[in-house]
Amino acid sequence: MTDSKPPILARPWRSRVPNEIALRITALRETFEEAGCLFARHKDNGEIFDQNSMSGHVMSDFRAQVQGDPQRFIEVFKELNCYPDVVSLVEWSDWLTPSEGRRRFDTLFFVICRDEPPVVSHDEQETVQDSSFTSNEFINKRNAGDVMLPPPQLYEMLRINRFPSFEYFRYFLFQRARNYPTRRWLPVPLRCSDGLLSILPGDCLYPHALTDHECDDHDDTKDKLLAELTEEWKNKTIADHIFETKDVNCLYWLSKDKCEGAGHWLHVMCLATDVFPGEGHLMPIMNK
Repeated sequence: MTDSKPPILARPWRSRVPNEIALRITALRETFEEAGCLFARHKDNGEIFDQNSMSGHVMSDFRAQVQGDPQRFIEVFKELNCYPDVVSLVEWSDWLTPSEGRRRFDTLFFVICRDEPPVVSHDEQETVQDSSFTSNEFINKRNAGDVMLPPPQLYEMLRINRFPSFEYFRYFLFQRARNYPTRRWLPVPLRCSDGLLSILPGDCLYPHALTDHECDDHDDTKDKLLAELTEEWKNKTIADHIFETKDVNCLYWLSKDKCEGAGHWLHVMCLATDVFPGEGHLMPIMNK
């Protein structure tokens, strides 16, 4: 495995804790605050902490303390004689909001695997409902308009949808993490008269040199319709890794194959079947 790291892990912070550990602790804290899940291990034997072994009242009190003061998070583990389960959080992907966005986020996605469903409860602030679905069920609900998934979450859900079983997914997850670094993705927008195309790394149209503050917008596409431009690219067989958005709730994935959802054609443009996103990852797959 190379030593290459995404900027969010490589940049210096005013902390003695390595970035890889600090960001995992932050992810665990936010999960506890917003979803009520405490991922921990016992200090004495390293076994997974069973949240069901504690009364709901005690855990709710701990959660309220952390919501009031994030510094209390580590104190919770001390009182439980546990430590944060940072070793189980596995890097999955990293997405940076395009520079034209009103608010930008550099988001590192982690995955944690458990054989049993965790204890979940919404906080009526950041989260308002808790439900459990498979990736395919989630995508179907999104296509039916029941839930909204921003492009990165939809892309990753479609990628997870490739795996036929939890065991296969877990094996792939750890093998990829051991052998490949995570690379940050910065989508490059192409505005059309009726929507937006986002070019992703690996596409032949993706800029070779791109800074965090460049959107590299193409003026020659602004007066064209999405359908006109995508048809033009299909004929030239040049588009490899692009998705198309007509509105916030409607994402079109461009490929030879077509899937219908939410009254729209999910039709994308992966014309080059040998295009892979790199870092040992897999391309997304449409609904099964």
